[in-house]
Amino acid sequence: MTKPETVEQFNDETLRTVELRNRVQAIHETENLSWKDMAIESGIKHGTLTNWKGDTYAGSIPNVNAKVELWLTSRAEKKHRVMSVLASPAYVETPTSQEFYAIIQMAQTMPDMTSIVGGPGIGKTITAKNYQARNPNVIMVTASPMVAGANAILNAIAEDIGMAPTNAAKLFKTVATSLHEGETLIIVDEAQNLNMDALEQLRTLHDMYRIGLVFMGNEMIHSLLTSGRKEGEHAQLFSRLGPRIKQRSARKDDIEMLIGAWGVGSEDVRRQLRVIASRPGALRVMDKALKMSHMIASSDGRSDLKTTDVIQAYSQLNSSGAKL
Repeated sequence: MTKPETVEQFNDETLRTVELRNRVQAIHETENLSWKDMAIESGIKHGTLTNWKGDTYAGSIPNVNAKVELWLTSRAEKKHRVMSVLASPAYVETPTSQEFYAIIQMAQTMPDMTSIVGGPGIGKTITAKNYQARNPNVIMVTASPMVAGANAILNAIAEDIGMAPTNAAKLFKTVATSLHEGETLIIVDEAQNLNMDALEQLRTLHDMYRIGLVFMGNEMIHSLLTSGRKEGEHAQLFSRLGPRIKQRSARKDDIEMLIGAWGVGSEDVRRQLRVIASRPGALRVMDKALKMSHMIASSDGRSDLKTTDVIQAYSQLNSSGAKL
């Protein structure tokens, strides 16, 4: 005679509940995730989850168990997907990045005002960050529509060097006295967002305290720094601009080096990646496409990339619907 089904089910469900509670408790402790956050993430009401965990829930335990198990399974799958996305290779010293690095170094050493102008994704920002990581007295800030004026850019500089906020009247002097004369370099990324007041403020810092300046951005910053209707009015700014680089797109050697750093062996896949890198976004979009391609391949149980992976990845990344 077999045991009553209800007793067997009760025993199995009890063991299942204990196991699930232990797993949820482990997440709470090891990931420092609050019960409120876990309730939001799992889609289970906060009161239901805490009562279930404390063995005081008056409703159907099997129903809550099913929801918890679904959440834990989904969570594990999500973590696996994240783990399957390869990290980008460490800084790759492409021919273009070597030129960018040299002109940044020149700006700090002389010191001088320079500009690096180019399309998105050709390595300006990553090269500047690498230079900052390897050299002392380098400040790097990013301009934007919200960080465009003189006070805004000075505040960004102050924040980068860890200064306490101060009022606008004292801001210039406070920032200036914190710089190391003849040693400091300020790199401004997305510099095309700066207005003329901000550019003149930075030029004044350069003149008075012998600091290096590097303006990085698109062709708009080149126009602002070298010409325009107010060229006579801002002659002091224009005349101080020293060596500069202007490059619209990634070079073939840059593309090949980055593809090689990713370890891509298939010539068909490499051909697709070259096409991506030749389009707007250049190396940055190619890098993202490679990450997503590996994720697609991993979900199919493969470690090798196929051209279809790259085509699918680029299609998902490209909002304009452009095809390879």
